[in-house]
Amino acid sequence: MGFLILLISALGLVDLVTGFGLLLKPWVMGLRTAAVGLAVILAIVAWAGGHARPRTVDLDVELSNLPSEADGLVIVQLSDLHLGNLIGARRLRSVIEQIDSLRPDVVVITGDLVDSDAGAVEKLVPLLRKLTAPRGVYAVLGNHEYYAGAERSRQLMRDAGFTVLDNVSSEVASGLWVAGVADHGGGRQTDELVADLDAALTDVPPGAAVVLLQHTPGKEDTAAAAGIGLMLNGHTHGAQIWPAHFLVRRIFPHVAGVRRVGDMTQVVCRGAGRWGPPMRLFAPSEIYRITLRSRDSLLPPVIADARVPTAPT
Repeated sequence: MGFLILLISALGLVDLVTGFGLLLKPWVMGLRTAAVGLAVILAIVAWAGGHARPRTVDLDVELSNLPSEADGLVIVQLSDLHLGNLIGARRLRSVIEQIDSLRPDVVVITGDLVDSDAGAVEKLVPLLRKLTAPRGVYAVLGNHEYYAGAERSRQLMRDAGFTVLDNVSSEVASGLWVAGVADHGGGRQTDELVADLDAALTDVPPGAAVVLLQHTPGKEDTAAAAGIGLMLNGHTHGAQIWPAHFLVRRIFPHVAGVRRVGDMTQVVCRGAGRWGPPMRLFAPSEIYRITLRSRDSLLPPVIADARVPTAPT
């Protein structure tokens, strides 16, 4: 399937350049042969990318209301691993070892840990229990958890020791809260729990710093207006295989990476797994290591004037 996408794209480009064979007639066959060769090369590169170790993306995020005591707290974001029949223990073990090496204070999972078969992932719960952090592991459901069975997916996460945030929040450090909302895409598709940011923030005191976990990007302006300092998303896979980027951008203007929305920082993670073809092209798998910074820690130090006043003459 992945190779077919690349082949159609390459041949389609040749047709556009040659006016579907009406222009540059002496070159058409040569260009089409080159297009097939290019598709093969890109497929090999994409296959290697689909099986590569996720890269670590380091990011410092300033939260204006983060207490100085929480300055330097490290959050590791894992998203879209898609565990199941195609991605199993070997990949999971490698990802857990990678996360452990990053020495997180908190681990957050922004959906699609499960692909579509909760039964296959239940067998991995003993291994999932090795994914730990001093201040906890927090997760929200993605659309694929709903496909696999929302309650069964929640339960296997709880069995693994994770705190599932379905429109609720939890204080992870003094003055720092992690909130999570149900996936608004999955909720509509299965008539399950729907995203409710107001409910998620019910227990959060005014002025607290909040990190929001939400699988599918969207409603960023609403989150920023609600005082969210950091919003963590997944779902898009960064489009996974070029040239799907052009289509995905029509649905999600911010396909991957970091941007500011008002006073809020939004991170859309490409994910540590893959879906469909075992390929990634120009959309590498990734894990985010986010270091939170308080505004006070970023101010220049105040140096007292140590000059000794001279006596008047």
